[in-house]
Amino acid sequence: MTSPLRMLSGARLLLALLFLVTAPLAAANETAGTGDVLGPYLLVDAKSGDVLEEHDALRPWYPASTTKLMTAFVVFRALEVGEITLKSPVVMSQNAYNQPYAARFFKPGSVLTVDNALKVMLARSSNDMAMAIAESVGDGYDNFLLRMNLEAKRLGMTRTQFVNPHGLYSPHQVTCARDLALLTRAIFDEFPRYQHYFNVPAIKVGGVVKRNTNLLISRYRGATGMKTGYICDSGWNLVATAQRGRRELIAVVLGADNAIDRAERAARLLDAGFDRGGGLFSGGPDITRINSGSRYTEPYDMRDQVCSPQKGKKVASKSNPIYKPMKGGLIMVDEGDGFKPSHIGQRKGPVTPIVVATGGVEGPGVDDLAQEILSAQLGVMPRPRPTIAIPPRPQLATAFAPSEEANKAAPVDPVLLLAAPALMPRPRPDR
Repeated sequence: MTSPLRMLSGARLLLALLFLVTAPLAAANETAGTGDVLGPYLLVDAKSGDVLEEHDALRPWYPASTTKLMTAFVVFRALEVGEITLKSPVVMSQNAYNQPYAARFFKPGSVLTVDNALKVMLARSSNDMAMAIAESVGDGYDNFLLRMNLEAKRLGMTRTQFVNPHGLYSPHQVTCARDLALLTRAIFDEFPRYQHYFNVPAIKVGGVVKRNTNLLISRYRGATGMKTGYICDSGWNLVATAQRGRRELIAVVLGADNAIDRAERAARLLDAGFDRGGGLFSGGPDITRINSGSRYTEPYDMRDQVCSPQKGKKVASKSNPIYKPMKGGLIMVDEGDGFKPSHIGQRKGPVTPIVVATGGVEGPGVDDLAQEILSAQLGVMPRPRPTIAIPPRPQLATAFAPSEEANKAAPVDPVLLLAAPALMPRPRPDR
């Protein structure tokens, strides 16, 4: 018979083991904050969907350019069902070119392949290219937005709504860390052949080289992609993925203080997850079962925290790290105990950029491009509407079906699928 003393010793051993496997993530939790508010974050095992660490994962947040993950997802769907090819045309309209904070690599009337348009949009977070894609793929801009929201509903992104394809501010454009992780997993599961678009180290346009906006690419060991985002209202967002051995992790960081801060916070989470390892104690709640942050009904506005001209110089601490890029690519961080190398990693030498240019389009509709180019130059391409109240089209109920069996399924009313979640944020008063 086991003695009570031996049973007690076994319990202590179990507690000690639990402490050892959770300590790295506790450290990530302690240091992954910002000065005024701790933005949502989430660390997920890409294959199992187990949540390894999270904070306010359901809290509504402005997605900023992480929106472009769904823009790409809709394009991938159109590619898979044969609606377009990678050589189909994307036309830069005057409307797209005029988008705020546009990259403007290509003038109105320029025609790129879908392949090149994706590279520009994802590597450099180009707002004008996102708009050009939405206008060129499918049956016009409104149809593209409808597809974005239909896909979000299908994936269970219940706290997400899209009103534009690039992520520029709108009180109605919202998401949460959980929903972005669901979308990332869906990209892995449904479109693995297109994952390389999220890991382009740099593009070269007209002799000018522009690096990917994701600092972890070409720095962090095992980094495989995904997407950055920033507007004053959201702070600095990042969806980052990394693979070591057979494990691939997804880190979502929302509301960081700057571009380096979001990369460092994501790197800390990823390091903690990889250090934790697999096996008996690696699992957590399934991504679909978390409810942290669900009490919030409106996104937090980060404008005063990241864009206020009155923002003073902060004192270094674990919750307010100070970063210092060094010559040669190393990034140092001070958390109150002096500068040390960050978790981001050092730049791994010069990158080989991917050349992106106009032309090369093929396929149906190319003969009609002259009219589209003229429309682009005159600025009469479809303009975005203020809401997503789009007249339903019956064929959209099965527009994304990959098989004849799915196409025979009972039609679903798109209007029902677009019903807003009960806890979606209300519009704010004009500033």
